[in-house]
Amino acid sequence: MAAEITIRPLKETEEYHWAEHVQRQAWNMQEVEIVPSHLLITADKNGGLVLGAFHREQMVGMLLGFLGQDENGRYKHCSHMMGVIPSHRGKGIATALKSAQRDFALRQGLDLVTWTYDPLEHVNATLNIAHLGATSGTYLRNAYGEMRDALNQGLFSDRLQVDWWIRSGRVRASMDRTRRPPSFASLQEAGGKVINKTHMDKRGLLEPDSWSAEDAFTILLEIPMDFQQIKGMDMSLARAWRQMTRAIFERSFKERYQVTEFLREKEADNRRCFYVLEKSTDMYVSG
Repeated sequence: MAAEITIRPLKETEEYHWAEHVQRQAWNMQEVEIVPSHLLITADKNGGLVLGAFHREQMVGMLLGFLGQDENGRYKHCSHMMGVIPSHRGKGIATALKSAQRDFALRQGLDLVTWTYDPLEHVNATLNIAHLGATSGTYLRNAYGEMRDALNQGLFSDRLQVDWWIRSGRVRASMDRTRRPPSFASLQEAGGKVINKTHMDKRGLLEPDSWSAEDAFTILLEIPMDFQQIKGMDMSLARAWRQMTRAIFERSFKERYQVTEFLREKEADNRRCFYVLEKSTDMYVSG
């Protein structure tokens, strides 16, 4: 499949309409929330980036980004949205889109690309932190207000903002697959502490129990493997996860921790996943 995927900027007006269709499929969006073709065209023609991922003649993914500034006035590339239709997920298309975006930002002379994602979605965390080598030290409460698409409705739209330092050795090693994240066992042996307690209920849903602040250099935060399943079965449990992880991230970032890794572990018949947060050092600020 990967060999049959082409990543390129959009060309014809019709292709921008196809990008609207990708949004409908990728997020199950209501019409009012779709970024329309006229805005995609305007962004593309004025220094922004609109990419399509094509499987033969079918557009199966899209990405939108544009020039932005951080709070210090530093120019960066702001990645606003990226989506792949359900039938083509898990095939490396998202990584290919991000790689093309990195090339574009490098040609513009930029060092930094930022975007946001729901920290309780483990697939997104795996892509952003584990595969791309992004880091995070910023938690945004209810970043987009009430969202109406099927993936986000019913919960506060809390987000992690990730920093992707695209010239760094960390990101280069992540993109060429030479970076080797630590194992869960090695982190624990080195003094890493799991900050929250959880248990599996009778339905097979992971429930948050309690958490406590740790003064270790490395802390680990467990999240559910399938947050969408939890949302579909028990919205009150989903809200409990949102509240706990919000409290942990906000406190940890205030104490100068940063998200540096995301791990998936298999334990007996269960799969578990953890954020790794480390005390900030210069290497994670810019590379």
